[in-house]
Amino acid sequence: MASEKTEARGSAAVASVTQPRPAWKSCVHKYLTLPFLAATLVLTVVWLFASARRDPTIYESLQTIQSGRPRARWRAAGALASSLSDPSKIPHDAEFSETLLATFGNRSLQSIDQRIHLYLAMAMGRVGDPSFYEPLVSALDSAKPGSDEQAVYVRALGLLSDPRAVPKLLPLLQADATTVRHATVQALGCIGAPIAREGLLTMLTDIEANIQWDAAVALAKMGDAAGKPILLQLLDRSYYKQFPKVRSEGCDWAMETALRTAANLNDPELNNRIKELSESDPSLRVRGVALEIMDIIEVEG
Repeated sequence: MASEKTEARGSAAVASVTQPRPAWKSCVHKYLTLPFLAATLVLTVVWLFASARRDPTIYESLQTIQSGRPRARWRAAGALASSLSDPSKIPHDAEFSETLLATFGNRSLQSIDQRIHLYLAMAMGRVGDPSFYEPLVSALDSAKPGSDEQAVYVRALGLLSDPRAVPKLLPLLQADATTVRHATVQALGCIGAPIAREGLLTMLTDIEANIQWDAAVALAKMGDAAGKPILLQLLDRSYYKQFPKVRSEGCDWAMETALRTAANLNDPELNNRIKELSESDPSLRVRGVALEIMDIIEVEG
């Protein structure tokens, strides 16, 4: 009798183990639980890799430029120049400036890849150390006239914002190469020295529209309204229709630049245009900037 009871209990246990799982539970397990666990695993792995990967520090980039492989060197130089476009990341210790200058002076790096030297020049301009002036002028003097390299050294001197560069840059406003003329106008605008005014005035009639634009912006930064007609055009969205290559993002950027520049002049006609943009421009970004500028120049609604 006892054995029969034991056998019955054993059979019941086996039956309970082998009894099929309800269909809905199988579906939940198959279509919800397993995919969720798989997705969680994938996300965890991605997060771990992302955490392990990080952008190199400025000092690490500089070290790679000095001793890395050729391809890694120019990439590190590009990363360095890009990082320094953020003013909050610019080191202000003498050791960094000395190392950057010494690296720029290592001419063997140019034989590895010319881009390294050009990126370093832009980095030096963004750091803004006055001791970089002479090396950048020397690089400009040795660059082939009309070359992209010459344009880069001009931009670097502009970023350095050293007024000593103005007499060196003014003759380049007459360069045949559009890139050099454009870079020179931008550089003189960054420096903002009044002695550049006459040269910039001549660029308001340059054959290249973007050079005219930057000349008007550069003059307005100095408080000179000679480029006002061009600024009014830049604040007219329909004006950009004659430039098919200028996309909507480029149009918004140009209008924002013109808005911020026009604030320096506080001109009634420009102010009215700014007011119109704040009320009716289709771009929320442009309308927001126009409202911001209206507060700055105290234009009444």
